[in-house]
Amino acid sequence: MKVLTRQLISVWTLVLLLPLGETLSTQAQQPDTSVRRSVFLPVDSSAARSEGGEITVADSLPAVPKLSEEEIRKLYGAKQYGRAAAAYERLLEETAEPDASLLYNLGCCYYKSGEVASSILMFERAHRLAPDDRDIRANLEMARLKTIDKITDNESIAAKLWRQVCYALSLKMLVVLGILSFLLLLGNVLLFLLGGNRTLRRGGFYAAWVGLFLAILFNLAAYNRKADFQDDSYCIMMAAQANVKSSPDEDGTTLFELHEGTRVKITGEAIGDWYPIELADGKEGWLPAAVLTRINAPVSQVDYCS
Repeated sequence: MKVLTRQLISVWTLVLLLPLGETLSTQAQQPDTSVRRSVFLPVDSSAARSEGGEITVADSLPAVPKLSEEEIRKLYGAKQYGRAAAAYERLLEETAEPDASLLYNLGCCYYKSGEVASSILMFERAHRLAPDDRDIRANLEMARLKTIDKITDNESIAAKLWRQVCYALSLKMLVVLGILSFLLLLGNVLLFLLGGNRTLRRGGFYAAWVGLFLAILFNLAAYNRKADFQDDSYCIMMAAQANVKSSPDEDGTTLFELHEGTRVKITGEAIGDWYPIELADGKEGWLPAAVLTRINAPVSQVDYCS
């Protein structure tokens, strides 16, 4: 029985260590190329003006030819931010599944052109695809500083800590660790049942509980990441200004004003052309669908909430 127990422990150790070692080795040898930095890092708020004055979208072309990324970089280098944005928009329309880099670069062009809401929308979409990218997070925060509405996030400390846990590792690593933790659970259950002495059985018992805890933790974190990715309830306020009403009607009481670039959450079904919304600080009300654009939405389609 003791020999059988030692063999089970040896086999179980190999089962655990080999997949994990291969995964870590692969990730160490292959750098993350999902986000390509091809234009301008980071967005410099002091560069929003050129030598001739403030840059606006007036320099965009009526008819935009298809340009390569190198040609778009030259436009950007010449401080023709509106033209560069229009060229990126065409690339975006022709791309079925845009990557975070394209959305990030377009957001930078919008930012330099003074289009705060559009830049935040693109940075939010890029962040959704690459939540671990520090440059995207930094530029998103920089763009938010340009908004008029300064909204305090009332999320609880526990919720913030849980979010940090969920995004501490990549989704792929969370899935791998979840599988390994489940295998750890099964292996220690076998050790508890087949252990040759009381010490081994006791160790297997407690280790099985650890495996169960880790399996639940990693799988819940992976599920939360997937749910965040699929969540389409968050929108960006695109209109320069809109009144949040107490009811889904223009005649409703105005509760407060919102301005472009503010992030809101749709909390229910639309009534007519109005959506119930909630801000990060807990304020609620109704906004017309025409002033909201979903963060998680097909970029090739009309993004207005409808």
